[in-house]
Amino acid sequence: MPWATDHLPDSGLNHRKSEIIRALDSEANQDDVSQLLLDVLREALEFDLARVEAIQVVGLYVDESSPLRDELFNEVIRIFNSEEEDEMLQGWAERYVERLEQALGGNGS
Repeated sequence: MPWATDHLPDSGLNHRKSEIIRALDSEANQDDVSQLLLDVLREALEFDLARVEAIQVVGLYVDESSPLRDELFNEVIRIFNSEEEDEMLQGWAERYVERLEQALGGNGS
């Protein structure tokens, strides 16, 4: 998959990347898929819709069986709290923050 493609139009490779992330939802707790989700979330230059898909997959499908659960949850919480992140991303992250913080024991870190 191409990396850091936010500057490309909302079609083609960008659209395909979002579809791939969405299709991986049932495998979100596998090592390689969890790492992919974390990489997409952490890359500020990544296509925004790919990051939205990653936020949704983390918020809905990642559980205690994921080896990167805490890192993934903390990254979604960081996106929500960050002044540098896009407001759209923060809005999507907000949908899941309360549940993720509770899963982490209420401290979010």
